Amino acid sequence: MNELELANPKRERFARLLAQGEPVLEAYHSAGYSKKSRAAHRLANEVEVRRRVEQLRRDAADICDVTIQEVITGLREVQRLAIEGEPMYSMDGTEIGTRRNLGAALRALELLGKIIGAFNADLGQRSGNQAIVVAYPTNPLDERIQ
Repeated sequence: MNELELANPKRERFARLLAQGEPVLEAYHSAGYSKKSRAAHRLANEVEVRRRVEQLRRDAADICDVTIQEVITGLREVQRLAIEGEPMYSMDGTEIGTRRNLGAALRALELLGKIIGAFNADLGQRSGNQAIVVAYPTNPLDERIQ
């Protein structure tokens, strides 16, 4: 058993699922716990679980020989290229516009958000280099719903 491996098998499974990117509630249920969101988030925030998740992610990065910074840099580049797009040409070779892949740009942004923990249930103030997440309505109808 690894020095940080959790003694409780359910907790270890939960930590492994979180390290693999599973959302908290799904990881909690898949590890064998009932579907209780408060308990799931409480467990995810326990120091020993957080340490184990961090260790598993570091170990995975070591195996892949890639750092989080390299992943972030790559995702930013994908996002930039997807937004810049590529030229489109007519049949006669005249440039007629630019084809952008906003779906790929959005996906890159989503993955960056997951890396920084922007989609966790607790979106309050974060310490250090972590972001503070603010949600803005994307549709004017959203404002009426609130």
